[in-house]
Amino acid sequence: AEADAATAATAQAAAETAKVAAEAAKVAAENAKSIAETATTAAEASLATLQATYDTLLADYNALANPVAQTYTLTTGLDTVTGTAGNDTITGNTAAAAVALTSLDSIDGGDGADTLNITATGAIDTTAAVGASVVNVETANLVSNSTVTATTTAWTGLTQLTVSAADDVAITAAATTNVTSTVSDVSAAGGTEVSVDGGNNVVLTTAEATTADGTASAVAIVVGGSTAASGDVVVTHTETVTDGTGASADDTATIAVTGGDTITITNNASGGANDDATDIITIGAVTATGDANTTSVSVTQSAAAARTADVMGIANGAVDVLDANRASATDAGTIATVTLD
Repeated sequence: AEADAATAATAQAAAETAKVAAEAAKVAAENAKSIAETATTAAEASLATLQATYDTLLADYNALANPVAQTYTLTTGLDTVTGTAGNDTITGNTAAAAVALTSLDSIDGGDGADTLNITATGAIDTTAAVGASVVNVETANLVSNSTVTATTTAWTGLTQLTVSAADDVAITAAATTNVTSTVSDVSAAGGTEVSVDGGNNVVLTTAEATTADGTASAVAIVVGGSTAASGDVVVTHTETVTDGTGASADDTATIAVTGGDTITITNNASGGANDDATDIITIGAVTATGDANTTSVSVTQSAAAARTADVMGIANGAVDVLDANRASATDAGTIATVTLD
């Protein structure tokens, strides 16, 4: 009996120990569950924070990689433009096609490839905008139904200047600016009606319609008269002559180019019906003067042709090609190639 009692006591003690162990295991499991839940909540919060950070960084990257271009319109009052990182466009004229780039305007295109457009029915004269500042604008397009005077040497960052005018132009540009200009009807007033100073590559295309009056044209087209271009120069002039009354021999506009890596000049002339045997068009004199950088010169004139009743005659004009070292007895010439057609 005593042995049975001892065995029972031992069993009861073992059961109590097992119960305590089970309760301890339960508490440990609950603690582990709580820790796991806490860790899960923290991980979810951290993931949400990381996602929000990623979304912000992605938006910032997209804004930098794909900037949204803006459009700005100047007024005739004081304007301040600060461009974006996009390819912004700045309109420099009013709705009535009046020039809106005026004194003390401040234009900063910012990053991107920015463009300033000025389209006017009247004359455009950038020098009239005293104290105006134009920076970080890579392209400027000036279009006028009249004359254009454009001085852009202080327009920092300008790489392309395009001028289209119905009348005479006077352009001065920095050596880093390519210049393209078209003049649809050069004035017959006389003097230097078209001029381009400075610029990098210069492409000038002009046209003139005149009436033969028996005198030489007083119109001059001049490139590099004060400052030579730093790149290539291409000048093309086309003059259409209408016969005047009686003997109407006529000389067309002269062309003078100084400087440029290469010089290419084309001087065209044509005339229609006429009534006198001396109705002859003499193409205006061409002078190509090289500087230290000029390596080649090409001059082309309309082919000489006899006069008929239907077409005025064409006589070729004088062509002078002058090397930068022409006055030296020892220095080699810089112009290696000359082509005359």
